[in-house]
Amino acid sequence: MKITATEKIARSSFGRVVTAVSLALIFTAPTFSQKEAPVVSCESLAKLDLPEVKITMAQPVAAGQFKEPSSDGPGGPGGPSAAGGSPAAGPRMGGASGGMTGPFPDADKSSLPAFCRVVATLKPSGDSNIQLELWLPLTNWNGKFMGSGNWGWAGSVRYDGLSLGIKNGYAVESNDTGHTNADGQNGDFAIGHPDKVIDYGWRANHVSTLISKAIAKAYYGTGPKHSYWLGCSLGGQQGMTEIQRFPQDYDGAVIGQPAWPIINLNAAQIWPTLLHRQNPAGVMSAAKSTMVQEVIKKQCATPVDLELGYLEDPPSCKFDPQTLLCKDADAPDCLSQPQIDMLVTQHNGLKNPRTGQPITYPTDGWGGGSGFTTAAASSGPAAGGAGPGGPGSGAGGPGGAASGSAPREEQPMGVATGLFKNLVFQDPNWDWKTLDMDKDLAFAEKVLATVNTANNPNLKPFFDHGGKLILYEIGPDTLNYYKQVLKTVGPAANNSIRAFYMQGMAHCGGGVGCDTFDKLGVIDQWVEGGPAPDRITAVKSSDAKVTHPICAYPMIAKYKGTGDVKSAESFVCAER
Repeated sequence: MKITATEKIARSSFGRVVTAVSLALIFTAPTFSQKEAPVVSCESLAKLDLPEVKITMAQPVAAGQFKEPSSDGPGGPGGPSAAGGSPAAGPRMGGASGGMTGPFPDADKSSLPAFCRVVATLKPSGDSNIQLELWLPLTNWNGKFMGSGNWGWAGSVRYDGLSLGIKNGYAVESNDTGHTNADGQNGDFAIGHPDKVIDYGWRANHVSTLISKAIAKAYYGTGPKHSYWLGCSLGGQQGMTEIQRFPQDYDGAVIGQPAWPIINLNAAQIWPTLLHRQNPAGVMSAAKSTMVQEVIKKQCATPVDLELGYLEDPPSCKFDPQTLLCKDADAPDCLSQPQIDMLVTQHNGLKNPRTGQPITYPTDGWGGGSGFTTAAASSGPAAGGAGPGGPGSGAGGPGGAASGSAPREEQPMGVATGLFKNLVFQDPNWDWKTLDMDKDLAFAEKVLATVNTANNPNLKPFFDHGGKLILYEIGPDTLNYYKQVLKTVGPAANNSIRAFYMQGMAHCGGGVGCDTFDKLGVIDQWVEGGPAPDRITAVKSSDAKVTHPICAYPMIAKYKGTGDVKSAESFVCAER
């Protein structure tokens, strides 16, 4: 009997991928010297015979000589500009440029050390076409492996993630999850291609991890001692999927603002536009959004907050929107009752209309966004959006509708509608205005349960083999998950998980606050037996002189009373 694409997606099982590669890694314990050197040539890796894998390139790259690929070919040595280069040999273009985009800094390629560059195509199914890059240090490998999370709807290799890993001595992998950016950034690749959906959801990262470790073992004569996952937004959701479904793949994960729970989050990114259609009188202008933020700033910001440019402790801000009710006619410094109702509704999070249970959790306090913003103080559809995760589960920042009553045809985030249109319903004509927050979300859970939902709080299998998890830039849903992990696993979980707010940080990078820290250094020290990180020094990527502590929940950074507020040394981590 022929089944539909949706049925095949729903029936997929992540338990079936056990290959000779995974068995070899599981049953062969690695041994290590201080620094591992290759035991074979880089070029010889092209001859490796691995199941469902075709290695299309294995070439050494001299220090400082890597050139990021164009969309037409692999670039670098052997790329389109080099003699004998074959455009067909390289993976799809990806990576960040021009500063922080996601969890990885834009590395100076001229400072990269020498490495062995391996490019491969993985075909775990008849419709799979996963493009993988693995970079292996030519010298001074630290004996460890890093997996790089994607961004948006994926569709490209992350060269910024590869650069971060190789600069720190890691064997490092990135893959495109089995589709190209040319296929669209709203999941357009999915319709009629259930195996590509499965690759995108979990299989590409899991299989790429196994294959990469096998190639590393062939190159160095031993597999990695420890493996770490780094990702934010979609990459964070991918990391959650890995440690929940394949707890042996990684020994540590550093996960930022995950696109999670993926179905609830995308529904919540459509929700503001539905609210605006239902009650246009409740939509605020950009000027009124700014006014609300200024009121929050005046009421809740301390002198130190004003210097920092954001609230250090949003939960302590007890702003009451009702105080802004216009007493007579509408005015620039007040809100109508419909606007107040809209503001409060969005602030309290999306709820199931039948049961009243939360779909997304309410924000604790006000003004927690970068620069005293609050997600609920929106004047239009959800802003920004680095893929299915986007920058939050609410309506985003100022901008959008021109006025509260003027008619305007709003459209929700395409990345959010794409999940339902292309992955869930497999219908290019699906209308987002018909989204039922009860029935449709329940159906989506059934379809994607084995694909890319990662809601299981039982991390005991991950923790039991020494796995450590750092959650950063946490929002209300991630904080709730953290609490559920502690409740499910019990007191022992305190030895294996930490959660950190990063106030003033925009989605995964940028913003007015400090937006990055030594993720690999922190997780490696913890996994190697060091103390759990209760205080981490974060840095502002655009100005390395600015530092600030991020403190393990429930602690917050408190100013000592003296010293430069732009220096982490002027703060302590303490209970609220």
